[in-house]
Order: sequence, then C-alpha cells, then structure tokens
Amino acid sequence: MLPAKLFAGLSAASSICAALFWLFASRSPEALASAAHISVGGSVFFAVGPMLVPLFCALTCANYAVLYFAAVRIFHAKWNHTLSIFHFVLSVCFAVSGSLVYPLTAHSGSSSADGGAFRSAFLLVLLALFSFATSFLLFALNLTLIARQIVRAHFATR
Repeated sequence: MLPAKLFAGLSAASSICAALFWLFASRSPEALASAAHISVGGSVFFAVGPMLVPLFCALTCANYAVLYFAAVRIFHAKWNHTLSIFHFVLSVCFAVSGSLVYPLTAHSGSSSADGGAFRSAFLLVLLALFSFATSFLLFALNLTLIARQIVRAHFATR
C-alpha cells in the first residue's frame, strides 16, 4: 500500500510542476522558445515543451499508483517492497532530472555560449532516460512476481 501512496503523491507533485511550467511558459516567450523541436526541412513535426515531461510523469505515476493499489486490494497479492521502493526512487530521479532539462537549456540559451550548461543538460537527459528505462524494467520484474503469486494462489486452491 505504501508504493501506491508514494506514487499518488509523486503524481500530484508532478501535476503541480506541470501547472507551474504552463503558468510561467504562458508568460515568457523564452520558455516557449526553449521547447525541443524535431524538424525536417523547416517544418516542425514534434515539439516537447517544458510542461510535457512533468505531465508525462504525473500520468505514469498515477497509472503506477492504480496498479500498485489494485494488486493489493483486488488480487490480495504482496508486492516486493524493495523493488517497489527502488522503482519509486528511480521514478523520482526521472521526474526531477527530466524536469530540470528545460530550465537549464533556457538559462544556457539566454547566457553566454558556454558548453558546460549543454553538457549538464545532456547528462540530465541521459540520467532521465536511464532512470525511466530502469524503473520500467523493475516494475516489469515486480509485476512478473505478482503474476506468479496470483497464478500459484489460483492453482493451489484447486
């Protein structure tokens, strides 16, 4: 039950961060210019704005909270506590490092052409991607253990 509460809290915190990014981005054109654009031939195909990373984190954490809650309440299965806490820590790492990329790139774009801020932003992106992928793998492992518990409990009663 603790992981469900932790992920619900992280979802609420990420939602607040997304709302703050949206509030400040609507007031400053520099924040809108800091969006990462994927463009080919001058036309923009995809733009990742400053509020989309915390919004994505809020949605994924809400899904994790529901799944952690449902396994305990509906299926009466116990999650591996260590994997659940480590999954939460990696999700926090993803949320923080992914959310800090845009203010860092906006600050480096407005200041001098220093390569240190770019390297820091690149390292934050790598840390965010690594922590997201690792947290997903930990959740998949934990979910596999839960599925094994449910199957064993189902066939043990027959």
